[in-house]
Amino acid sequence: MSQSKKTALRRALNLAGLALLSGMLILLFPQTAAAAQNQPPVVQGVMFWEQGCPNCEKVLNETLPPLRAKYGTQLKIDLVEVSTVDDINKLYKIGAAYGLSKEEIGVPLLILGDQALSGSQQIPEKLPGLVEKLLASGGVTTQVRAEPALLVTNPAENSSPSNGMWLGWVTLALLAAALLFAIYQIVLAFQGGEAVQMPAWVEWLTPILAVAGSVVAIYLTFIETTKAKAICGPIGDCNAVQNSPYALLFGVLPVGLLGLIGYIGILASWLWRRFRQDSLSEYVPAALLGMTLFGVVFSVYLTYLEIFVIHAVCIWCISSAWIITILMLINLPEAADWLAGGFGDDAEEPVK
Repeated sequence: MSQSKKTALRRALNLAGLALLSGMLILLFPQTAAAAQNQPPVVQGVMFWEQGCPNCEKVLNETLPPLRAKYGTQLKIDLVEVSTVDDINKLYKIGAAYGLSKEEIGVPLLILGDQALSGSQQIPEKLPGLVEKLLASGGVTTQVRAEPALLVTNPAENSSPSNGMWLGWVTLALLAAALLFAIYQIVLAFQGGEAVQMPAWVEWLTPILAVAGSVVAIYLTFIETTKAKAICGPIGDCNAVQNSPYALLFGVLPVGLLGLIGYIGILASWLWRRFRQDSLSEYVPAALLGMTLFGVVFSVYLTYLEIFVIHAVCIWCISSAWIITILMLINLPEAADWLAGGFGDDAEEPVK
C-alpha cells in the first residue's frame, strides 16, 4: 500500500475514533442536557397479589413489564403479597375503603391514587389509559386507605429499578474501554506499530465463544419471538428488557436473531481460515474484526438502552456483550497485523 493511502486511512481512522468517542460520551451522559428541566411526573401505585394466583401472574408477567418499559421511572408499582388469613381480612377492609363490594375484592388488586382496579381483565383494560391520564395531570402518589402498612413487599418481583444496574454500568464502561483500545491498535497498525500478541491457544477461544454466544442468542430469540417468561437469575429483570419495544430491531427483527447471525458468521469465518488456504481466507482477519467491532458498538447501544431507557438489565444480554467483546479483543492482533501488512492483497511484491 502506498504511503499516501496509509496516511489517508490513518486520518480517516482518527476521525472515526473521535466520532465514536463523542457519540459514546453523548450516550453515557444524556442527563446533562436535561438537568435544567423539571422532573417528569411519576405515577406510583400499589398492587396486592398472591403466590400461585394465575390472574396475578398474568398481570405481573404480561401487563406490567411493557408499561414499565414504556414509562421507565415514571411508573412505580409497589407489590405486596397476600399470604395469611389476616392479610385477606385487611385486603377486604382496603377494598371496602375504595367502594368495592366483597364480591369485587380479590387479587390482583391494583390501587392508583383514589382508584382501585381488580382482576386480570379490568387491570389490563384500564391500567394503560389510567396511567396516561394520571401522568398528563401531573402524576400521583398512592396512600393506601384503611391499612397503609399491610404486608411485606415481595423482593423478587418488586425489585428496585436499580437492581443489577451496577452490572450494566460496569459492562458499559468495559465496552467503551475495549472500543478505545481497538481504535488505538488499528491506528497503531497503520503507523507501523506492533500489536499485542496472543498465545497460540487463544485462537481456539473464537469457536468456543462463538458457540456460547449462539446458544445465548438462540435463547433470546426464543424469548423475543414467543414472549415466554425468561429465566433471569438473581440479577436484573430480563423480562422487562425482552418485553420492551427495543427487543425488536425496527419493530421486526428480533435482536437475538441478529446476534445469532453474527455469531454464525464469526464461526464460519474462523472455520474457513482454519481449514482453507485460499485468497479468500486472507481476508478473514478483517471480516472477524468488522463483525466483532460492529457487535461491540451495537452492544454499547443496547446496554445504554437498558440503563437509561428501560431501567432494567438482562443478564443474557450482558453475557452476550461480554462474549462479543472478548471475541473482538482476541482477534484484534491478527487483524492489526493484516492491516499493517497492506490489506493482504496490496502488499508490495518482491523484486524479481
